[in-house]
Amino acid sequence: MKHLFATATIAFAIASTVSGQTGVENAVPSDVFEIGARKVRVPPPDGFTKIGLRFGHILSVQEAAEPAQNEIFALHLPTDRLPKYASDYDRSPDFYTKVSVSRIGRDEDITPAEFNAVGAYVEKEFAKMTSVDSPGMTAGQRYVSKNLSDLQESKVKVKFDQPENLGVFDRTPRVHSTLTLLNLSVNKVQYKFLATVSFVYVNMRLIYVYAYKRDPRQADIEMLRDFTKKWTASIVAANEELTAKSR
Repeated sequence: MKHLFATATIAFAIASTVSGQTGVENAVPSDVFEIGARKVRVPPPDGFTKIGLRFGHILSVQEAAEPAQNEIFALHLPTDRLPKYASDYDRSPDFYTKVSVSRIGRDEDITPAEFNAVGAYVEKEFAKMTSVDSPGMTAGQRYVSKNLSDLQESKVKVKFDQPENLGVFDRTPRVHSTLTLLNLSVNKVQYKFLATVSFVYVNMRLIYVYAYKRDPRQADIEMLRDFTKKWTASIVAANEELTAKSR
C-alpha cells in the first residue's frame, strides 16, 4: 500500500507538462498494453490519434519530462492537427493526452480498497504533494531540467510554480479525476496549462491518465472535465469488454 501513495505523489507532483521541441511513422500501434501479467486497453479519446515514431520530436520531450519511476505508454494528439505537427518541428501541442504507469507497481495486483485509498490520500494531501518547496518537486525540477538539457544539448532550466487545485470532478469505483491549473517556466518563458489528472483502475492495475490544454480560457474548464469523463469512461468500458473476452 505504501508504494501506491508514493507513486501517486510522483504522478501528481510532476504532472506538469513541458512544451518543447527537440522519423518515420510505424504501423498504427495497438491500444492494448501489457502491464506485468495483466493486459490493459486504452482507446484514444474521440478525435485523437496515438502517435508513433513520426512524432519522435514530441515524444522525446515528453519522455524527458516524465518521472523516472513512470513509463509513458500512450500519447495522443488531435487527429486533424497531425499534418501540422508532423511537418513543423517547432510547433508544440496545445491540446493532448498522455497515459503512464508506475514501474514500481506494474507487477502487483491492486485491490479496490487500495485504489479507493489512493484517491482519498490525494484529496487529503494535495497541497503537501504539490508544494514547490517539497523535496519531490525540487528534485523533479532538477531531473526534468537535466533531461531536457541533455536532449537539447544546451542548458534548459525548468521551474514549477504552485499548482492550483480546482477540485475533484469524477469519483467512481474505477476513476478518480482532479482538475488542476499548472504554471511553469522553461528558460524563463512562462507556460500555463489546464490539466486533468485521473487515476484509473482497470484489470487490477492503476494507470495515470492525463489531458492537457495550453493557454486555457474559462470555457475550457467545463470542456476538459467533460472530455476527461467521457474518455475515462470509455477506458473502463473497453477493459470490461477485454476482461470478458479473456474468460
